[in-house]
Amino acid sequence: MIIEGDGTWNKMINEGRCPRCFSMINEENKWFVCDVCSLQINDKNPDMDWSFAVANIEKLVIEKIDYMMDHPDKYDLNDIKKVEASWKRILRG
Repeated sequence: MIIEGDGTWNKMINEGRCPRCFSMINEENKWFVCDVCSLQINDKNPDMDWSFAVANIEKLVIEKIDYMMDHPDKYDLNDIKKVEASWKRILRG
């Protein structure tokens, strides 16, 4: 599953506002730091599109799960479920 944003966070950041609490944010080199809610976002000028990066990592996760399923002598169903749950948690943020 690839989750693409609607651009709301990027728009808020470009306006100098925190996408979480809407207050003004400080820019420190490659960091955005909110003094109100403490949200920190690094890499304000990414070298790679976020959705492309997610797709790359998702491909690796799927390959790992397939590998784990092909080697039941090394991995059990709980191991596979942990990888799947971890990936879903990362996507939720």
